[in-house]
Amino acid sequence: MIDPHDSLGPITDSLSLRPESSRIDPARPVPQLSSVPPSRDRVELSEDERESRAIREAIARLPEIREDRLHHLRHLLESGAYHVHAAQVAERLIQHILRDGSRRHSS
Repeated sequence: MIDPHDSLGPITDSLSLRPESSRIDPARPVPQLSSVPPSRDRVELSEDERESRAIREAIARLPEIREDRLHHLRHLLESGAYHVHAAQVAERLIQHILRDGSRRHSS
């Protein structure tokens, strides 16, 4: 039995006193917010943006490792035909360090 003096009494009483028209009827159709048909939005991309998107999609499809180059270098290493010049390695390392350092400072 519900105690009428309970703190929830007025809440439950007000719920049971709602008029029938305010109660939710699952069989009743939901009213539409608007009778206006939805508009069809259009976006037009510039030629540059289309090219840029195509390039990004093509790059995304490329494998991270170029298998053909990897096999070629592996073959050169195994056959002893791959020779590394220390000056070229040092030059590339310096270029790489300078390029990465300038990116860190610009961001």
